[in-house]
Amino acid sequence: MFKLNRRKKVDINGCVRYPMDSTTFLQFDFETDLTYVDVFIKGLESILAKYPIKI
Repeated sequence: MFKLNRRKKVDINGCVRYPMDSTTFLQFDFETDLTYVDVFIKGLESILAKYPIKI
């Protein structure tokens, strides 16, 4: 989730679990400024391209 906070910073948090039914996961939560959001999103898109979500 991306959320703009009162200090005009972006709070980013989420969870990565693979495979989906696994009990092992990586949970993350960090703050950045708007300068790096585009780079972060492109990185996520790259990961999704290499490891597409299978439903």
